[in-house]
Amino acid sequence: MGAVTALRYSALETDFVDEVLALAAGRHITEADTNAVLISSAVAAVNGLSVGDKIVLSSSELGEADGKYIDVWSGERKETVVTIVGIYDILEANANVTATAGRQENRIYASMDVLTQLAVSEPSVYTGEVGFYVTDPKTLDEIVSKVQQLEEIDWKTHFIRTNDFQYSKISDSLTSLGDLIKILLACVSIVSAAILTLILTLRIRGRIPEAGILLGAGIPKGEIIKQFLLEVLSVAATAFLFSYAVSIGISHNLGNHLLADFQPNLINTAALQNGMSDAVSIDSYLTLGIGKTLLIYGCQLIVVVLSVLLSSASILKLKPREILTKMS
Repeated sequence: MGAVTALRYSALETDFVDEVLALAAGRHITEADTNAVLISSAVAAVNGLSVGDKIVLSSSELGEADGKYIDVWSGERKETVVTIVGIYDILEANANVTATAGRQENRIYASMDVLTQLAVSEPSVYTGEVGFYVTDPKTLDEIVSKVQQLEEIDWKTHFIRTNDFQYSKISDSLTSLGDLIKILLACVSIVSAAILTLILTLRIRGRIPEAGILLGAGIPKGEIIKQFLLEVLSVAATAFLFSYAVSIGISHNLGNHLLADFQPNLINTAALQNGMSDAVSIDSYLTLGIGKTLLIYGCQLIVVVLSVLLSSASILKLKPREILTKMS
């Protein structure tokens, strides 16, 4: 005898997600399947079964008498022929997977219609649990709080069980790494602003003859400053584009290297068919969003403009005659 768990997507069952169980052959059960089951590799080996074989399940109820397990089914016994679509391995010997007579190998995962055919559930009545998945695990507590405020649900007979096991493994690392990145960005920004101002000051002072000639020709100081700004901003724009491309490559490789063991699962068609083996690239957690990137570049542009104005002030406050005197 073996316990049967019916579900729409076996890949999303908790023990498969937490890697207590793993698909060894075949594929997982999906919502489109009928008369489909997963069995353990131990049961398959003992009975000489493989993917594609058909077996017969009969309705039964586990009982105990005189220290022995017996079948106490009292109603009309139903039978259904099912097809083995996948075989799973048990990765943890002490896994919390209870089955008949304490043998976790005897658990069978089946498509939703199997329990109805065995007369242990009604087609229009669902008495089990429902799994929901959130896009951003950081919002899990907020979502649960809002759901618990729904008056349509009788919370005396229903409860919510959360599972953020995988996210909890990476959240501390991501938080620490994020704080480190912020500190590095602040330090780099301060140092680079000081170096930029110094370089621009030396560069613009070296253009005293040019500024004197332009002023002597009647060109307004504002136009001269605008020319200096256009030159510097054109170089800055090129540097920004190059730095953004380089940062994406670095964050991708460095992030995946640092957090390779903590990559969260990505739910997609392939994962539902073959198990939760696909992973979202960790660089999505490390790469700054477009808004934050634009904010950083905006601040850097402000630093560039202020540096040009500061560097130009010592020259442009002079009159053309004074500049020409300095030239001589």
